[in-house]
Amino acid sequence: MANFNLDVAFSSDVTPDDPNLPVAMAYGFTREDHGTYKGKGQGHQNATPGSQVSFAIYDTSQSSAFNVTSVQISAANKDTGGAQSPFNPAWPNGSITAVSSPNPSNPGQTKLNGPNLPNSSPAPASTGINIKSVTGSTCRSWTVGPFTIASLAGPQTFRIIITVLTQNGQQSKTFKVDPEVIVEGGNPEPKKPKSTKSKG
Repeated sequence: MANFNLDVAFSSDVTPDDPNLPVAMAYGFTREDHGTYKGKGQGHQNATPGSQVSFAIYDTSQSSAFNVTSVQISAANKDTGGAQSPFNPAWPNGSITAVSSPNPSNPGQTKLNGPNLPNSSPAPASTGINIKSVTGSTCRSWTVGPFTIASLAGPQTFRIIITVLTQNGQQSKTFKVDPEVIVEGGNPEPKKPKSTKSKG
């Protein structure tokens, strides 16, 4: 069993051509091996039930004019008839929204931690391995999770859609990315008992 991070990065300096459309973010997986996180690139990741996935969001802009106000993480199951979310307990409708002050009575909200500067975050998710920032950069990070991978009936593939909303007064910008996680089945479907024929 291994733990994972999913790092996503954007620059709030970017102004979209169409303000109604989200701007694509860069992303990269990291995996914890013997207590050390190592970069695993942008390919899909296989995760075993019981492992944990954390999310780290980085604004590589040197300006702090825009602030991350919410992060929505949705799971789209690419295998028909499977679970809505790879995480346990299941998220309402297969998604969850991270905000700085979540409503405790709303199961669809969770805590958004940060902003923190690189290497100053106590959260293990903020490794920064995939973020090639300049030394001495004031790049800020936010963290969400960790969430535990559920036991599913057979392997299932999920597209994890991450949408980051930033705000500067009345102006907002949206950033989005959609990598994949393959959950290895922890609860395979039980085998049907073999039928026995009696000789008469």
